[in-house]
Amino acid sequence: MARRIIQITPANGWQAVYAIQPRNKNNPVWIAPLACWALVQQEKGRSVVGLDSTLSFCDQGDNFLGYLSPGERPDAWREKALQYLKQPDTQRRHV
Repeated sequence: MARRIIQITPANGWQAVYAIQPRNKNNPVWIAPLACWALVQQEKGRSVVGLDSTLSFCDQGDNFLGYLSPGERPDAWREKALQYLKQPDTQRRHV
């Protein structure tokens, strides 16, 4: 069963966090604003997932790490991003 969106709600101030190969100042974290949260139905039950500006599920990106709450500092994700980049095949995605 594919995901089916049941309800959406604004995600004001929330952002998705991704690991990227650093190109500037050795920063392995890429932050993207969420468009909204979606309550989805899938085989395993219901869950809430962030949607990006293209209305794609953030957690389906292989390099997705998690969500940054409003006011949270992105540097808290730096170590997790570096670990992912060292061994991306062994890291478990947040789905």
